[in-house]
Amino acid sequence: MKNKRDVYVRLENRENNLPVPILCRKSKEAGGVLQGVDWVVLDSRNATGVYQLNMALVSPADYERLQGKDYALVNPENGRYDRIILKADAKVPTDGDMTLRTVAGIKKRLGYRKEQGPLLLCAMERSVGFADIRRQSLENVRDDNLVMSAGVYDSLVKDSPFTLFDVVNGLTGDSFCIHKEHIIRTEPSEDKEFLQLNRKHRIFLKLEGDQSVDAKEAGIYLRPELSSLYYKRRCNLWNLLTKLFVGKSALSLMCRRPFECDESSDIVRISGSNMKLLGVEEIDSVILRYHTRTVKCRVLEMDDRDEFATMNGENGLMPDLSIGIPAHIRNKLGITYVDCAVKVERDTDFLFAKSLPEQIIPLLLTFTTSGLVLNMNIAFEIFFAIVVVYLNFSSKRHMRSS
Repeated sequence: MKNKRDVYVRLENRENNLPVPILCRKSKEAGGVLQGVDWVVLDSRNATGVYQLNMALVSPADYERLQGKDYALVNPENGRYDRIILKADAKVPTDGDMTLRTVAGIKKRLGYRKEQGPLLLCAMERSVGFADIRRQSLENVRDDNLVMSAGVYDSLVKDSPFTLFDVVNGLTGDSFCIHKEHIIRTEPSEDKEFLQLNRKHRIFLKLEGDQSVDAKEAGIYLRPELSSLYYKRRCNLWNLLTKLFVGKSALSLMCRRPFECDESSDIVRISGSNMKLLGVEEIDSVILRYHTRTVKCRVLEMDDRDEFATMNGENGLMPDLSIGIPAHIRNKLGITYVDCAVKVERDTDFLFAKSLPEQIIPLLLTFTTSGLVLNMNIAFEIFFAIVVVYLNFSSKRHMRSS
C-alpha cells in the first residue's frame, strides 16, 4: 500500500486450503485478529437498492450459517481488505462455491479484477455482547470515558495493538469510536460483564430517546478498528504551535445527511450551539476525524432544522448531536453508514492564518519599541513578539468551550 498508515494483510500458513491472515503495519504484526472462514466468488452483478456502502448480499442459507459475527473481505493478490456487513438475498446464486454480491465500492477498495480468483472471507475478532448496560458515574462523564468490567478489558483492550475501538449496536448498526485511553477498567469485584455508558453514548447507540431499543436486544459489543493497528496520530511543529496559540477544541457528533444544496460542496452543517462550543464561525475550516482518516472542510450553521429533519427522517430529530456531511466527504472518511459518530475539531492552522493579519501592527510596534526604546537584542525582540501574539490570540482561545 502507498500510504504508510495503511494496514495490509499478509497471508501465511495455508492449511485446509485457507490461509491465516495477519494484519501488518510496517515491520510489526498482530496475529489472531482475522480468521479465514471461506473462499468466496464475487457475483458479476453489483448489489442494488442497498443504503450501506459496505453491504454484501449472500444466499439465505449462507446468511443463516454466518450471521452473528463481523466480517472482512480480503483480496489475496494485493493484501487489501474491507469490512463488510452481510445481508440475505434470495436472488444470490447458490450453485457451487459461496457467492457474494457486493456494491461497486467494495470491489474498488479491494482492487478487484474480473479475471482474478476467489476472495477470502474472514471473521474478525470481537468481544462478547454486553447485556448489562449501566449508567456512567459522574466522575467519568466530563472526560467522556467508557467504563467496562475487568474481565473484558483484560482480554480485549489491555494488551491490544489497536488504538481505536468501535462500540456497536448489533441490532441497528449505530456505532461510535473511542480511543483506547478513554476505556477505563473497573476493579474485578464481580464476574458479570458490564458496560457503563453516559447519556450521549446511549443516544448514539439508540438506547435512549423516542427511537430507543432495549439494550439486551441490541447486543452492544466492542470491536477493534482494523486501521488503528499500532496507529499514532502525527502532529508537526507548526500544528503544535497553532494549537498553543489558538487553542484546540473537539466534539463527537452523529453523522447525518446534509441539506440538498450542500451535496456538491465541501460544507458540513452543525447547530449554532455546537459552533459556539467549538469556537468557530460560519465558513471557518474544521477537521473531521473518523477512525484514522481526516478531512478538512468548511462549516455552516444548521439554520433550518425542519429541512434537516426532512432530509434525515426520524434520524434527524436531534440536530444538537448531529452533523450533516455530504456523500463525497463521507466517502473520503470511509463512512459506509450514516449512523456513526464523527469527531469534529476546530482547524487551528486555519484560525491562526485567518487572524495573522491582525497581528501585524502589534508586532511592528513590539519590534519598534524593543529595538529603539529598550535597545534589546534580536532574541529578546522575538521572545516579546511571541508573547504579544499569544496574548492577542486570547480572544480566540476564549471562544471555545475547552
